[in-house]
Amino acid sequence: HEDFRAEHSEQKLTHEDFDKIFRREWALYLSNMAMKRVKECFSGHAIEVFELTMKEVPAEEIARWLDIKVDTVYKLRKRVNRKLREEATQLQQELML
Repeated sequence: HEDFRAEHSEQKLTHEDFDKIFRREWALYLSNMAMKRVKECFSGHAIEVFELTMKEVPAEEIARWLDIKVDTVYKLRKRVNRKLREEATQLQQELML
């Protein structure tokens, strides 16, 4: 354990490094909170479709798995994405007051 501490004690976190980490963590927090709110707004396959598209599963494959039209995959993804952006903006405004 002392070797690990000695090796890493020389590494110092700069203000720039801290700012980058903080911004990344803040964005992740906002995204997670926004997604939690968005999940309450949708039923059916909407969230599942969105999450699968975020994992880069092809729309055709999602449509086949869920027995829906490919066009429906794109529409659901767009609706959830729009609502997610709205919620993230709203959350940021609420938390910055």
